[in-house]
Amino acid sequence: MYLLEVIHKGIRHSVLKTFKFAYSDKSVISKFTSMILPMLKRINNIDKENQKLTQLRDWLLPMLMNGQVTVTDATQMVEELMVAEPSVGYGVKESQ
Repeated sequence: MYLLEVIHKGIRHSVLKTFKFAYSDKSVISKFTSMILPMLKRINNIDKENQKLTQLRDWLLPMLMNGQVTVTDATQMVEELMVAEPSVGYGVKESQ
């Protein structure tokens, strides 16, 4: 389990120490963690993929517009560079 020791600017430690926080036993926390961790990993992967797509778009668009690359070339480049999840290919919707 990952614990973050982050305090928002403007909140003093002494004030936080006066608050009472509710928390569950370890089994509930462990079960929640095992359920949510795959979702967080997927969110992280999608975020990385979006960043790569943005960079790829910014790099390819000027070349497409001035004729340095064709759409076929660009499509091949995107497919080679994408790190899609194993069960989901680039441009293919997930089955639910």
